[in-house]
Amino acid sequence: MTFSREVVLAGMLKEYRNFGELLTHISDNDWGKPSRCADWRVRDVTAHVVGQLSDLASELTSSVAMAKEIGDSFNDAAWTARAPGAMNRTLGFAMEGLWFDTYLHADDIRNIFRIPTRDREGLVASVSYLAQLLTEQDWGPATLALTGIRSFNVGNGGERFVTGEPLTFVLVATGRADPAVIGLDETVNIYRPVAGSAEPKAASSTTRKNWSWRTG
Repeated sequence: MTFSREVVLAGMLKEYRNFGELLTHISDNDWGKPSRCADWRVRDVTAHVVGQLSDLASELTSSVAMAKEIGDSFNDAAWTARAPGAMNRTLGFAMEGLWFDTYLHADDIRNIFRIPTRDREGLVASVSYLAQLLTEQDWGPATLALTGIRSFNVGNGGERFVTGEPLTFVLVATGRADPAVIGLDETVNIYRPVAGSAEPKAASSTTRKNWSWRTG
């Protein structure tokens, strides 16, 4: 189940601010460094989140202010309504996905510079989003009983329990780490190709380029 409007909007805006702060520490020589997403460098990961490469930190600050205005205009009815162009997904689910995407790509950049990720809120939201997406993809049923956070059900939950560190699970479920490290296989990767197709199962511009695991 998607978190409440208040939780998601506050967390998403905090994540954008954290991302903007992260960008201020990137030097001119760092933009071309490779990330753990195949064929994507720091500038590509950043452009995916921000949308353009001109004065990134300033642009992101403006975007956060705009996002807050838009978020404040959503009421509970809009939050649970179907999002335009999002199949049967709600607006809330789509917004939680933005939070997840920003958290994950910030971690992609931190991984390059060996900066630890300490944001537990974004991590928990990412597990929540992945549980819902895996349910959509008919993976499971299973219970995500990961260390130090509340549990999440994939499908109706069940006797299969997935344990381990939450960040490791996020990396595994997005094709960034070997699933064997937590006793799973490649079917847990939300971006795995559909049988008979070269396209990944879940839409993501990053992992259309790389669905197979790659460590940082």
